Amino acid sequence: MDMDREPWPPGRRRENTQSGDNVVPLRPESGTDALAPRPTARRAPEGVPGTAGQPSWSEGPPHRILLATDLSFRCERALERAASLSAQWQSELVVLHVLDTPTSSLPEANCRPSWPPVEPRSLAWKRLLADVGAVTKQATLLIQEGDPAEAIVHTVETEHCGLIVLGITRDAVLERIFLDRTTDRLLRRSRVPLLIVKERSWRPYRDIVVATDFSDASCEALEVAARLFPGQAPTVFHAYEAPFSGLAADPRACRRDYRDIAMQQCRAFLARVRRPAAWRPERVVVENGSPDLLLRNYVRDLDVDLVVLGMHRRNAILELIAGSIAKTIMDDVPCDVLVIQERSDVHART
Repeated sequence: MDMDREPWPPGRRRENTQSGDNVVPLRPESGTDALAPRPTARRAPEGVPGTAGQPSWSEGPPHRILLATDLSFRCERALERAASLSAQWQSELVVLHVLDTPTSSLPEANCRPSWPPVEPRSLAWKRLLADVGAVTKQATLLIQEGDPAEAIVHTVETEHCGLIVLGITRDAVLERIFLDRTTDRLLRRSRVPLLIVKERSWRPYRDIVVATDFSDASCEALEVAARLFPGQAPTVFHAYEAPFSGLAADPRACRRDYRDIAMQQCRAFLARVRRPAAWRPERVVVENGSPDLLLRNYVRDLDVDLVVLGMHRRNAILELIAGSIAKTIMDDVPCDVLVIQERSDVHART
């Protein structure tokens, strides 16, 4: 896969040339432009198992964050959030742009304008450096060509990233196009969490909701969210619809019975959660009604910053259903959404 790599900050960068895979962010050494070695990682790379054979991002904040940007305005807020999380977690930031047009598609010599045309890759570097430089002082910048979803998955593996950050706009048409083309495939292929950013990063994530169906994937999502954002008290949100309650002789009693069942399931669910040392007691919301509508209204009315979802990976059918639900929630809720991919070793849970 064709890749360009550029160090940052721009004041210490070289001219735009094809760089090798060993180029790292430049750091001044005695006033020279020498390449400094990358600092030793605080944690094992994401491809290396963490505690008890689990990926390291499941045990705490990721060592490296990947922001995928198409250089449009929809990614400005994602860049701000990725830079904020990088500073909050002391994680390295990797910014990736995937070229839509091959660099060989310049106009023919007899069709070129009077001014020197700019090569697409050079133009992308210029815009990428300008965008990133306005937000953060240190990042590793990458440019690739090819399919965006494949390039993102490939970069996550080669750069050992533990979180993918994407941005979408509030425009419904653009959102659906972007979700269909890239996010849908990432939901199926990525094995690291996926953060969809909608809001400006004007404060750290504070009001966090974990939407749950009491599955292993939801349990894992709650555990990972607690480790990514220690000291927070996430809200466990569950909505259910009492079937055939309108046909019962006593609809109110029927709904009350189903609520009692849902509360019992919720208590059993919370008993399975492995709590980190910095755990704060979670809030629990169990409501009767349409899950999509209730979650959207709860997020809006209580000014929620982040919704966390767990995605099933036990078989193709569950993955398809979970992916559809995740996309629906991403589309409906007005806040950012974090999707935690269920570990393939689902039987390891005790």
